[in-house]
Amino acid sequence: MDLSNEGFMKMLKDMQEKEKQKEIVGEGYKVEDKDYFQKVYNYLKVNKYDTSRFEERLETLKMRKVDEAKYGSGSHYEESKNEVAYSDEIDLYHESFHIATKGIKGYRKGHVIGEGLNEGITDMLAKRINPNYNSNYIFEMIIAETLEKIYSSKVFDSYFKGSCNEFVQQFDREIMIDFLIDVDIYHNLMKDYWENYNMLIKREGQFGSRTEEILQSFEDVLYDLNDLIDAEHKKEAVAILETRLNDDDGKKIMGVISPMNSELIDIRSYFDTGRQI
Repeated sequence: MDLSNEGFMKMLKDMQEKEKQKEIVGEGYKVEDKDYFQKVYNYLKVNKYDTSRFEERLETLKMRKVDEAKYGSGSHYEESKNEVAYSDEIDLYHESFHIATKGIKGYRKGHVIGEGLNEGITDMLAKRINPNYNSNYIFEMIIAETLEKIYSSKVFDSYFKGSCNEFVQQFDREIMIDFLIDVDIYHNLMKDYWENYNMLIKREGQFGSRTEEILQSFEDVLYDLNDLIDAEHKKEAVAILETRLNDDDGKKIMGVISPMNSELIDIRSYFDTGRQI
């Protein structure tokens, strides 16, 4: 047995690869093999979007069942490996849209932008094809719904084409980029919050400071929407946001954003008064 450091690392890597292979639950699929594949395919066909990427990816797709507690993350699709890892099968209604399209993520100065809204659109679509799907990105989904209801479903054609530039060009470019970046900030803060929730509530002071950051990013997104949406549609946007942030989904995040006084957050104020310096 090779007891050198190099030999030990090789042995460890081999063990990890063998463990990973044990978790592969399937490889190579057709649309009709799974309900979530079929429903995503049907959505693409009915709305006249290209299905070729989806069908090609399914042919070599690997699916891996993971223990969320063990791996520290939930379901996700890794495009470079064409592999889905999932902890709950219902999440595959969401991940199947990621297989079907690159979405609207883009790059600005070497950094990825648009991930937050991209996840919101994907959650919106997953819930549309399966009402039992529980959103993991509630505010991001509500923002996506707001834009769709105001500007019609065509606003997200670029999501299915995998073009961030095409999406941005439908609006004032700089305002939309600021909006996408602020949604990303909120998205990342909220992901970090849930991943570290149990640890934070045990550390005095950190819980409160983290929710203050989330509230600030939440407000930044609303102010950006005020700048982004034209005057004739502002009242409509407020009505949609007020309704959705007070339903069962919305209450889940409002309880985090402002746990002591969520009922005092006046959505209209972010649109009526504009950004306050």
